[in-house]
Amino acid sequence: MAHEGKKKIKRIADLRNPEQVRAQFDAMVDRSGGPDACWPFQGRTNEFGYRRIDIRDVSGGWSAYLAHRVAYMLAHGSMPERPLVVRHTCVDSRACCNPAHLLSGTQAENMADRQRQGRTASKAGEKNPRARVNARQVVLIRAAYQGGALQRELAAQYGVTESTIGCIVLGKRWPAVLMPGAAGWDEALAEARRDAAA
Repeated sequence: MAHEGKKKIKRIADLRNPEQVRAQFDAMVDRSGGPDACWPFQGRTNEFGYRRIDIRDVSGGWSAYLAHRVAYMLAHGSMPERPLVVRHTCVDSRACCNPAHLLSGTQAENMADRQRQGRTASKAGEKNPRARVNARQVVLIRAAYQGGALQRELAAQYGVTESTIGCIVLGKRWPAVLMPGAAGWDEALAEARRDAAA
């Protein structure tokens, strides 16, 4: 079982036995797809879906590390210094340890990569299991607010917080749903009212 070692590993020189770690790591990476393919790490997975490996530092302490960070260190000699992170350039990213698919960068760049690759953790709109309202109700909320309804009244009517109503009417939540005055708004409102009456 891994526990915090006395020294956090950031460079190959921090490893107790670099050759052994490299051999252990290499044995757990599937390179069968060739040099340009993703190389999935076959080890344990953490709660976020990233692969982990236990390695020993120079003091003999064991620690668990994300496999893609270890792959980066083995390829480049060290892990990126904070605040930089190891980014994946591939879509099959969480398990991939191909150094050609790994770059250092900022967390903002990492999040932009996730968005571009369609790997965002949150689901928008009705696909979000935590959504308390649907798109039709969002249109009705925006119309009611535009007509003078108060946020607290709408919050009570729809069973959400005033803050949620505020975010809905400002377009911070449900941005894909039309706002009042946008092209197609009148049709969307008429349809929402028909659906609500049905």
